[in-house]
Amino acid sequence: MKAIRDRYNNIFVDAEDVNYNQTSIQGIKYKGVYELGLYNFMEKYLSKLDVDFYDIGASEGIFSIVFSHFNKKNNVYAFEPSTKSYNIMLKNIKLNNRTNIVPYNIALGEETKELFVHVNDNDCAISLQDNNEYTDHQLIKMDVLKNYDNNATRFLKLDIEQYEYDCLKNEIDFLKSDYTIGVCSEFIGDSDYKRKLYNLLSGCFDYCYVIDKNLSILDENVYKWKDEYFNNKQAMNVVFLKKEWIKEGEFK
Repeated sequence: MKAIRDRYNNIFVDAEDVNYNQTSIQGIKYKGVYELGLYNFMEKYLSKLDVDFYDIGASEGIFSIVFSHFNKKNNVYAFEPSTKSYNIMLKNIKLNNRTNIVPYNIALGEETKELFVHVNDNDCAISLQDNNEYTDHQLIKMDVLKNYDNNATRFLKLDIEQYEYDCLKNEIDFLKSDYTIGVCSEFIGDSDYKRKLYNLLSGCFDYCYVIDKNLSILDENVYKWKDEYFNNKQAMNVVFLKKEWIKEGEFK
């Protein structure tokens, strides 16, 4: 089996070897990283903290493995409903000999149920939204976040194709819990969706950081977000943190 390595020497299955056309794997293959801002955030901030990591929409497990690279004593909970992506994640976990990653072949959402979702067979991406690129369907299991409360300090990452709001809308107690120090969520979609997700998360955390590829801080005040962020059509990774976990000059 072919394998590729990222800039930290983590090992991943080569997409060409498993007929898996994910841009994330391609990014690692040709650049050594995928989503440089997130790589940098995990290295410069999360690597310093004694926290567990919830990777919601883990795909092939890149960020679960990157977090585990820095935090070998903490647990990683990796949730991925796509059967093909999940199986590739298992291969990647085995290739890196990681014993602290707990994989779940489920989606997290607003209720516990089984449902059919749209699947892009080319790269195994899953969406609950109608999309002409998602021509196949797959029956998946969905559960709720609160059922995975481990009563330990934790940080959440979400990348679930504009389903972040539905996943979190009934989890306010989980988010406001002293155990939850922060969330990194992808912001993508129309401005109304972004505002809805922003309003939910800003009500649970004290600071937010819009990060670019170099981890530059574009805005750190959750109460004065600029309209340009809501109207931006590009996907953004936005980090929300509680004030007791912010050190002066942490991101400067």
